[in-house]
Amino acid sequence: MKEPLHYSCAGSRASEGAAARRGSSSTSPHWTERWLGFAYDPAGEAPPAMNCWAFFRLVERAEFGRDVPAVPDPTGLFGRMKAFRERPDAFGWRAVPLDRARSGDPVLLTCRRHPHHIGVFVDDVAGGAVLHCYEGAGSVLHSLFHLEMGEWRITSIYRPIGEAA
Repeated sequence: MKEPLHYSCAGSRASEGAAARRGSSSTSPHWTERWLGFAYDPAGEAPPAMNCWAFFRLVERAEFGRDVPAVPDPTGLFGRMKAFRERPDAFGWRAVPLDRARSGDPVLLTCRRHPHHIGVFVDDVAGGAVLHCYEGAGSVLHSLFHLEMGEWRITSIYRPIGEAA
């Protein structure tokens, strides 16, 4: 008997198929495919293992041509998320409503074990999804439905200042 997939913030199955993570049975690869399967490391700043901030920066640069500044902060990842949440304009971003989210928009998320987390919104998969890298799972693509089932909550979505809403 095959184990059911679970998408909890406490961890996810690394062995689940790409089509299941993608939420699509399409035969052509989606741009997110190349970002799946990286390991998570809280101190990781580059492949093969990264924290959520490093993963977010890498995807933004490679897929959307946006250079997100590094955030030197002695309090680590928590301090980076707090700085981004409190002053997105200092990073060149502004908040947008969820119903206007589009691919490439950064999303801040929260979950029991991950109170401050960042991912990249993907608008053309499973009615909306988030590409992110977190402890216990590494880099994954979760549909909005699976985020909700895993008790993840999107707290805010951003867009670069100067780009149309």
